[in-house]
Amino acid sequence: MNLMLDQIISTEVSAAIEDLLTGRSQGKTILIENGQPSDLDDAFTAFADRDVILFRSTLTLLDRTIFATIRELLLATKPIWSDWEWVHRDYFREVNAFFPDTYEGKQNVYQISYSWSEIRLNRDILWGFRMMHFASLLLKEVAAHKPLVIALHDVQHADRLTLQTMYHLLHNLKGEQILLVLHKRPYDTEGRQITVDSGAAMEKLFSFLIDALQPLRLIGSKATVAPAAPAKGTDQLPDDHIREIVESLRRGDWDAERIKTSLQNCIYIYNLDNVLTLCDEIFAHLPELAAEEERAMRFLVWRHAGLALAFMEMYPEAIHAFTQMHDYAGSLAERTKAYHLLALCYGKRVGRWDIAKQFLHEGIRITEGHNDFDTVYERCWLYNFLSYVTYLNDRDIPLAMQYANAAYEGIKPFSHMTQGNVMAELEDPKLPLRLFYNLSINISYLHYFAKDYESALDLWQNTVGESVKQIPDIFKKEYFYFEGNILNRLGRLEKALPSYERAYEICMAHSETLSAEVSTRPLGATNFQLKRYAEALQWYQRSLELKIELGDARQQGAYASIILCHLKLGDQAAAQRVFQEAQAQLPTRFQELFATGELAERANEFLDYGPYILIQPYTQMVV
Repeated sequence: MNLMLDQIISTEVSAAIEDLLTGRSQGKTILIENGQPSDLDDAFTAFADRDVILFRSTLTLLDRTIFATIRELLLATKPIWSDWEWVHRDYFREVNAFFPDTYEGKQNVYQISYSWSEIRLNRDILWGFRMMHFASLLLKEVAAHKPLVIALHDVQHADRLTLQTMYHLLHNLKGEQILLVLHKRPYDTEGRQITVDSGAAMEKLFSFLIDALQPLRLIGSKATVAPAAPAKGTDQLPDDHIREIVESLRRGDWDAERIKTSLQNCIYIYNLDNVLTLCDEIFAHLPELAAEEERAMRFLVWRHAGLALAFMEMYPEAIHAFTQMHDYAGSLAERTKAYHLLALCYGKRVGRWDIAKQFLHEGIRITEGHNDFDTVYERCWLYNFLSYVTYLNDRDIPLAMQYANAAYEGIKPFSHMTQGNVMAELEDPKLPLRLFYNLSINISYLHYFAKDYESALDLWQNTVGESVKQIPDIFKKEYFYFEGNILNRLGRLEKALPSYERAYEICMAHSETLSAEVSTRPLGATNFQLKRYAEALQWYQRSLELKIELGDARQQGAYASIILCHLKLGDQAAAQRVFQEAQAQLPTRFQELFATGELAERANEFLDYGPYILIQPYTQMVV
């Protein structure tokens, strides 16, 4: 132990807290590497009676659950925010997700958000962003009420959404009056057979966090990682809590069904780190099993490991996992599923579309002549993705349409087999109706890309529209948004407006701010096309307002469109004022045309029309 190093930590943290309380600092981040939690004891004790919120939490590898630390922090500050009217009005769904049944009989975020899809390996989870944004916004307001000091010990064991919340709070929302102290030690791999969970994914996430926050870095005495503390006593552990099942595995208790359920629960709610930890424990404690039972278990474990690694952007590791999954496949359908995931990872994530197409064509070849449902189902997903690759990479719309129609005709005989919620994203049990619906959407998209808008509209309103009728309103926002875009491209601008407005209204009714912002842009553009520049201006101003609320720095499109509206309205002074405010964000060509007075005539080059579909990536989540 180096007492001098430890004393420096205590002194620096104390000074940072004092600066926060006396207004000499608007907050900072301190990163302490190695050391012990006790290094902060004196500093926290010294300020215990001051007008400041002091929060400390020690994180452990086996007790990390989604937002566990954030839930603790919200609970600790609840006396401050529990009476705030805007929380009850706009964020009751998020509160119900953090604290179930706070608002009895009302929805939570999970019930109204698309879950992520393993089929598409989509890394953006809407419910995760909503909860992250709510917690960040709430903590920002709490800190404005009373300075907030957050110390996270053994932060290497944090769940990733807690880290992303800290990033969003301090980097995107620019939360002030907050001191964040991150105490980090080596990732706990001692005594475990490391197959997938080396801590590399968390190190990658930390690099984003540290680069953005630029903390004061301090070094503590070298220290080994303390043994993980048992979970806090509770009658009802979260579904993604793994300590109990890991300890049972270490005792030699093997319960295959319970293991499967635990893996599924963890990945379903995006606890990717728990998936990897649990996978390693399963491999390390796999007993002697019958050959088929062991094969099935290894297939299942590698599949979940691959999905988690792909979401973490650990692509070589994910490809290795999916290759192992393929090697343990017990049926042609399982082998085809592995080909699909390999193609997705190589194509969408690594950008090697040539390799992706090889897997897709090989999977289609080996399944030819096999007409059992499981194999047909997987083959149709290959055709579906091949259609996407052929359009996106080769720009061959007719061939892409052939592939999509092959999948459509292939699954059509099975579309009656099951009834269910077509919005359900998990594929077990397999739902032909969901694939049928997905293909209908994609074929409509292809008609749209081919500028055959009449065919796109016909399929969208008649086939897709029939599927949409029975689902909750919140899931219809994408339907109305794309319908508006088809109508717009057909020149039916007056008819497009109600579709866009319906999408916006649905989003706002469910406090779906992220999608609401996207839907404002075509409302602005369509009004602009109709020469209703005052209405267009209102929608683009609303877009900018929502972007600021969301902490979204991608604002140049909104600013450019606002300036164009002012110019069309003949308000040169207002245009000049906004131009001066946003000049640093605006493209050079835009600035040149503004200076020469030619901008208003070149509006189509810079007007923000919004994406063709409502869903778009959001940068607020780090990984």
